[in-house]
Amino acid sequence: MKKLLIIGISGLLMITLTAGVFAESLLGREVVEKGEVATLSGTLAADDGEWYLESGEGLVQIHLGNQAYLDSIGLELTDGEKASVYGFLEGGNIAPITLTVGSDEYRLRDESGFPLWAGAGERRNAQNDGRRDDSGRGMGRNQAARTDDCDCSEEG
Repeated sequence: MKKLLIIGISGLLMITLTAGVFAESLLGREVVEKGEVATLSGTLAADDGEWYLESGEGLVQIHLGNQAYLDSIGLELTDGEKASVYGFLEGGNIAPITLTVGSDEYRLRDESGFPLWAGAGERRNAQNDGRRDDSGRGMGRNQAARTDDCDCSEEG
C-alpha cells in the first residue's frame, strides 16, 4: 500500500512539474493575447540563445521575434547591459512593443501587438472591411467575393 502511495505521488508530481514547464514556454503572439501592457526596466541576461530581463518582476524572457528583422534594425544586445522594455507582460514573459537600450529605442511591435517584421501581409481583413467568418477568422478575398456575389433568393 505504501509503495502504491509513493508511486501515485511521484506520478502526480511529474504531471505537475511537466505542466509548469509547458505553461512557461509561450510564443510571442500568445504573450500578446494573454498579457497586459507594462514597462519593465532592468539588466539584460543571455542564456542559451534567449534574452531575459532581470527586473523587479524577477527574470522575464524577452520574446524578440524574427532575427532577420532584428538584424535589419541594428539590434545588438550585450549581457549585463541596462534596458527598458515596454510591451505585453504575461507571467515570466514579455513581448516588446519597444526595447530601449542606452539611448537607442527599437520598435518591434505596434501598439496592438502586431509584429513589425510581419509587414502588411495580404491585408485580408482590410480587403473585406474586417468581416469575419463563423470561426472568428478574417475572410479571404475569395470568401468575401463568394458571399457578396451570392444570389441567395429562391426562385419558385
